[in-house]
Amino acid sequence: MFALVAATIGMGLVVPILRPMSVDLSASPSETLLLVSVYLVACGGAMPFTGMVSSRLGIRRSLIAALLVNVACGLVATTAQDIGWVIVSRAGWGLGSALFLATVLVAVLEEAGGSSGRAVKLFEAAVGVGIAAGPLAGGLLGAISWRIAFLGSSSMMLVAALSLVVLMPPNRDERSPTRFSSTFRALRDPVVLTLSVAALLYNAGFLMMFTYTPFPLAQSPEVVGLVYCGWGVTLVLSSTVIGPPLQRRFGTVATFAGATVGFALLLAVMSFLAGSGPALAAGVVCSGLLLGICNTMMTEAVMSSSSSDHATTSAAYNLMRNAGPALAPWLAGHLGETYNAHVPFAVAAAAAGAAGLAALFVLGRRSPAPIPLIGIVPGSGRCAG
Repeated sequence: MFALVAATIGMGLVVPILRPMSVDLSASPSETLLLVSVYLVACGGAMPFTGMVSSRLGIRRSLIAALLVNVACGLVATTAQDIGWVIVSRAGWGLGSALFLATVLVAVLEEAGGSSGRAVKLFEAAVGVGIAAGPLAGGLLGAISWRIAFLGSSSMMLVAALSLVVLMPPNRDERSPTRFSSTFRALRDPVVLTLSVAALLYNAGFLMMFTYTPFPLAQSPEVVGLVYCGWGVTLVLSSTVIGPPLQRRFGTVATFAGATVGFALLLAVMSFLAGSGPALAAGVVCSGLLLGICNTMMTEAVMSSSSSDHATTSAAYNLMRNAGPALAPWLAGHLGETYNAHVPFAVAAAAAGAAGLAALFVLGRRSPAPIPLIGIVPGSGRCAG
C-alpha cells in the first residue's frame, strides 16, 4: 500500500505548483494544463497494453519497472527549462502510472481474497490517501520551488521501488499472456459502455474543476496545498465511511447517480461564485465527499456488470475514463482565458449532469450487484492524474 500511496502522490503534488510553474516558465494556463492532459492521454491510452506487459513480466517486476520510469520522468521535470519538457516528462509519467496502477490493483485484489467490493474500497482509499498527501507535500515543497516538489516525488517513488525489491516476494505463478484485442471486448456490453461513458463525463467535470481552480483561487502553493489536502481527506472519508452504507441502502448505480447529480449542482454553485476565493476553496473540499462515492461506486459497478474477465473490463473502462476526458484540463484553461472564470465550472457542471443521466439510464435497465472475483489477471486499474 505504501507503493500505491507514493505513486498517487504525483497527481495531488502537481496542483499547488501549477500556477507558480506557469509564471516561472512564462506559460499560459492552457499551456500549463496541457501537462495534465498529456498525462491522462498517456495513462489512459496505455491501459490496453498493460495486460500484455504485466502478464509477461509478472506483478513484482511490472510494479518496480513502472516506479522506476516515474522516477526518471520526475527527474526530467525537475531539470526542465521550459514547459515543453515538463509536458514530455508527464507523458512518460503517465505511461509508468498506467502500468503501476493496473498491476497494483491486481495485487490488492489478491490480498483481499477475491472480494471485489473490499478490494475496490481498499484501492480507492489508498489512492485517496496519496492524493490527500500530495497537495500538502506539493504546497510545502512548492513554497521553496516547484522543482523541489518534483524532486521530492521522485525520491519517494524511488524509496517505494526499493521497498518492493526488498519486501515483495518473486512471482510465484505463471500467467497466460493477454492479447491487445481482448481489452475492447467488454465495451460490447451496452451496460459497460454506458457506464464507461458516464465515467468519462463525470471525470471530465472533475478534471476541469480540479486543475483549473488554482488559477482563479490565486493563492500561494501552501494555501492551495492545504485546500486540496482537505479535498483528499473528504475523498477518503466518503469512499470508506459514507459510501458503503449508502450503497447497501440504495444500490451501487443509484448511489453513483445521486452523488454525480450532487456534484453537478456543486459545480453550478462554484460557477456562480467563481469570483470568491473562499467559496471555491469550500467547493473543492466539499466535492471530495461526492467524488469519493462516485469513484468507488462506478469502479465496482463496471467490474460487476461485465461478462468479461476483470482485467479486460477494467483496461477498457479505464481507457474511456482517463483518455476520454484528457482534453478537459486544457479546455478549462482555454475557456477561462477566452471568456471568464465562471465558464469552466459551468461546462464541468453540464458534463457531470450528463453523467448522472447516463447512470440513471442504466439504473432503469438493470442494477449490477457485486460478484466474486475469479481468475484475476493483471490489467485493471485507474490513472491517478
